[in-house]
Amino acid sequence: MFSPRKVFIAPVAAASFIAMSALSLPAMAAPPVDTVLNTVPYTNLKLRIYYNADASGTAFSFYSFDCTATTNDVDVSYPTLNFSPTAGNWNNQGTAWRDFNGCDVKFFTSTNYGGTPSTWQNSGNNIVQMSATFNRNVESFKVS
Repeated sequence: MFSPRKVFIAPVAAASFIAMSALSLPAMAAPPVDTVLNTVPYTNLKLRIYYNADASGTAFSFYSFDCTATTNDVDVSYPTLNFSPTAGNWNNQGTAWRDFNGCDVKFFTSTNYGGTPSTWQNSGNNIVQMSATFNRNVESFKVS
């Protein structure tokens, strides 16, 4: 049975909400729900992180305003991907990712943009597997 819910959270630099729906399933290693972050009132998909490398299964989707042309000015950032208990914990869950609409993304292996940073990356709307450093090892990100 689907159970749609809305939960309000406060990301860095923008008010957002999580809209999600979930099946009632027993606890498992995968994130329990598909999670959607939307910087109100924008509806442009910017980033999707997939639980499975083939983009099947659950996904974390981030919507926001248009990205800027440079990476010198971060548009939006999230210091953690842990939205438990309301939307699940996406820290260290992703194995593949995809950006949209010309956005660039920078991943970090720890919360609060700590640990090892990736370079600014753009997948060109293609699904890309996380490198060995970031496979199931992303805890925060920035989008520009």
